[in-house]
Amino acid sequence: MTGFVAGIQILKGGGGRGGATGVCRRARKAVFLSAEKEDRRGVEPDLGDVIPFAKKNESRPENAEKVKELMEMLDSPEPSIRLRAVVATKDLSDEESEPILCKVFDDGEKELNNLYFATLALGYKPNTRSFDLLMTLLDSEVEQEIRANALAALGYLNDPRALPALIRAVYEETHWTAKCAAVVSLGILKDPAGYE
Repeated sequence: MTGFVAGIQILKGGGGRGGATGVCRRARKAVFLSAEKEDRRGVEPDLGDVIPFAKKNESRPENAEKVKELMEMLDSPEPSIRLRAVVATKDLSDEESEPILCKVFDDGEKELNNLYFATLALGYKPNTRSFDLLMTLLDSEVEQEIRANALAALGYLNDPRALPALIRAVYEETHWTAKCAAVVSLGILKDPAGYE
């Protein structure tokens, strides 16, 4: 039995016939469809086809001013303005997004919506601090949706260092969204150790 299938069975056992089972079924289907798409094209499917944050953008000189403007927006007392700055990283390259996303966490953002998007963006827009920031969130964050996004982002990073945390999350996380995110991330990593 693979780790992925075992993870799904654990989740089904924990969630009964309720919402967790349906979500896990959809998560499993998404991973299998992704693998099928990969086999057909012979290349890894581009998440940018379906998820705007995942689109890979090139650095452009004209974006320097935009990055500066977005950094200033993060200093606003208004949460919706700070959120606009985080969401705007979807149009920037990974390198251009780094100071913006790191500032969200360095400044101790408290607004859950902003943390929710910034956490996921760390996976889609990886930078030198993404892994450490996500692991810190898993160690300290109690909000389940943020934890789930951190686990999902670890999968999108495709960093083998995430494997122990993802396996542990499948067994120890108490919320079904976090468990599902861990299972899907294990599927994305494709490390045989995740299937034991």
